[in-house]
Amino acid sequence: MSIQEEFRVLLSYAQMAAILEHESLSETEIRHNRIFGSLRLVGGIIELAGAGLLCGVPEPTLVTKAVIQS
Repeated sequence: MSIQEEFRVLLSYAQMAAILEHESLSETEIRHNRIFGSLRLVGGIIELAGAGLLCGVPEPTLVTKAVIQS
């Protein structure tokens, strides 16, 4: 059994772009990217939860038909 050592470098899109452009990112820029990325993630989760709730709610026409027949 051979043991392989791995070395991985994880970069965000902004960091990779900065490296390719031979520029640098400040800590503030990195922090802002993480904050806005987190906010977008939370917004997406809320949107998916809302869509799931709307799938479970009956159509307004079914509600009105039930009320009229009663």
